[in-house]
Amino acid sequence: MKLKYLLLIFTSFLFINPIKAMTPNVKYIDEVYGNKIGDKIYSSKFGYITDNDEYLYCIDPFRYIGDNYNIDDNLKNNFSKEDLDYFKLVANYDKIALHQTYYYMAAQQLIWERIIGKGNVFYTLDSNVNGFRHNIDLQLDEIKKYVNNYLTKPSFDGTIIKDNFYKEIVLEDTNNVLFDYKIINNSKNSVWIEGNKLHIKILSTKLEEIKLVRKTGEGDVLFYSNGTNQNIAKLSGEVTIESTIKVGSNNPYNEFVNIEFYSLSGLVQGNIDFKINDQLYNTTNGNYSLNLEDGLYSISTINVPNGFLLSNDVSFEVDEENMNQYRTIHVFIPIPIGRLNIECPNGIYQLYKQDKKDVLIKTFTESTSIELNLGNYYIIDINNGKLYNANINYKDQYTNIIEYNLKIDNKSEEINDK
Repeated sequence: MKLKYLLLIFTSFLFINPIKAMTPNVKYIDEVYGNKIGDKIYSSKFGYITDNDEYLYCIDPFRYIGDNYNIDDNLKNNFSKEDLDYFKLVANYDKIALHQTYYYMAAQQLIWERIIGKGNVFYTLDSNVNGFRHNIDLQLDEIKKYVNNYLTKPSFDGTIIKDNFYKEIVLEDTNNVLFDYKIINNSKNSVWIEGNKLHIKILSTKLEEIKLVRKTGEGDVLFYSNGTNQNIAKLSGEVTIESTIKVGSNNPYNEFVNIEFYSLSGLVQGNIDFKINDQLYNTTNGNYSLNLEDGLYSISTINVPNGFLLSNDVSFEVDEENMNQYRTIHVFIPIPIGRLNIECPNGIYQLYKQDKKDVLIKTFTESTSIELNLGNYYIIDINNGKLYNANINYKDQYTNIIEYNLKIDNKSEEINDK
């Protein structure tokens, strides 16, 4: 048991990664001294601070750099989010400028000035404020312009947009930064960017948030301390700027609904009276269009042209969750079915449709029942040449099956010679 316990302790030690202290590399720049104004002027030789190809910056301007540094996340608490974003943007631009001498000096100056105040940092050719001052105004202005531009949001940031459903709104960014933003849209509204304009098509009754986001850099800052010397940090990192607007409609959700009353031969021509819920409407060409708001609807035909039957009710829903700006509702208007019932002795018979050119429908040899379209028909008894008329005529819009009963026997009189 004791052996197993010792083995377990030994094995555990194998997986412990010792924390290795970091000693930054400092490459001093000839004839450059950094001067920081505090309770007195602190002057020291200035140089690049690096570690593993990462450029670091001093965040404690009144102390000298040391060695044996460790990561110290607590130092981050000394700065606001706005401070950290500012540091990142300054360091990111210095990185873009490839850390050229005057850019690195300008970046460090802006970081120090953010901490101890503007006008409290300058560089000279010699220590203790001796020699000419280095003029890095161009680099300072360039970095400040970049930072200010990046922190600038579109001019319509925070706007609340209210207009009618389906209305397209165009917002122009007078700050001229919109081109660098991406849209994050979790609403139903349609949103897109064209040049310096944001287009919004209102497609929701809810007041919903739309985000515009721009990002630069990657990773996060790292702070280092050794307890006694100046604190240093890797300050390049990701900065995310968010702009928001809220969009919603003034009016309820609605759809443009086109109703088509049709039969097997196309749109039904003639007078059709119908109801949508309890409201009465009319059409004479088989079409009717209107705008309907959210809700459940049912179409009921009240009156149809001669030769047609009332349709079954057609129900549908206008619902924002299943958005459909334009829709067509089809209402089928049926026609009656004719049924010819023939009682006859066995023989040979032919059924014809009476028209401009008569058409043979069927030959049969015994009593039968046949479904037909409405119209005029006749039957010929081939055995004796007798002809029998059968006229199946429309009755009304309620009767869907019209029956005609015909009895043929040896006593039947022929109606006409054929």
